[in-house]
Amino acid sequence: MCFIEYNHGRPVLHRVLLPVLTLMAAPAFSDAVTNAAAEFEYNDNITNGQHSGDVLDDTSLLANMSGGEYWTLTDRIGLTATADLSAVRQNGYSGLDHLAPGLSVALHGKLGLGRDAPWLRLSGNGAWYKYRSDVRDGWHYGLAIAAGKRFGDRLDLHAIYRVDYVEPDQIIKDPFLVSTYHVHSDAFRTHTRGVTLGGVFSATDRLAILADWTHQSGTVTSTINAAGLVFDEEDIVTPDPAFGANHVAYRAEVTTDILTGGISWALDQHASFNAVYTYRYSDGEGDFSYINNIVNLSILYSY
Repeated sequence: MCFIEYNHGRPVLHRVLLPVLTLMAAPAFSDAVTNAAAEFEYNDNITNGQHSGDVLDDTSLLANMSGGEYWTLTDRIGLTATADLSAVRQNGYSGLDHLAPGLSVALHGKLGLGRDAPWLRLSGNGAWYKYRSDVRDGWHYGLAIAAGKRFGDRLDLHAIYRVDYVEPDQIIKDPFLVSTYHVHSDAFRTHTRGVTLGGVFSATDRLAILADWTHQSGTVTSTINAAGLVFDEEDIVTPDPAFGANHVAYRAEVTTDILTGGISWALDQHASFNAVYTYRYSDGEGDFSYINNIVNLSILYSY
């Protein structure tokens, strides 16, 4: 089974749940877990900009790998721990290239017997993001609780509550920079929390159709070309050289609605091809708002 979870704003397609729950019925005490993905992504607004002069689009190549262990705790409860590594190559803005080593832990449980029994999943992850543009370096943390149930042979429904935090490495405390130019590293210190409702429909033995809706609130980072602009004293602004001279990032409070749809085609027992489209609408204070359209194509492997 597949389901989509938003990890720091990016849709992440999970295929590990069904193999894990299958293992939970097995007598083995532990087993190895391996996941890998190769992805191509297009985002028509990587700056989260509102005005046409600030909106920049780009494509990226992504690779994700994780490996670890699954432990059977009881006949209905299991624990997974993995070491993770992701790498992103941004094709037009190399300052956004980054590596992210991290760790993930998930506790899985079934509230009954059989594949139609409701399931629960409590997970947490942490990763250190190292960007080519050092000002974005920092720690990313996430916690999520998910629940779901299978209905008949074709339909799986799920609900997810998730919180994410980003803590930048570079803390700018120079009083002159802060008071005169309003320069803070806090533009990259963000937090979000959100609820996702969605489902997976198995159209055939190999084709699954995915659909999710997420409502999210918190802070985001938006980057603009600040040439000639004057900032208010309360603005939290950080130079953002990843997009060139005169670009600065600032932090904004927003609520975001995310609609996601896609397909997953099983290539074999362990691999799938996936095509996912995501529409994001974010609305903040005053007249601040922006839209993202994201297309993601991926090959996923899970063993």
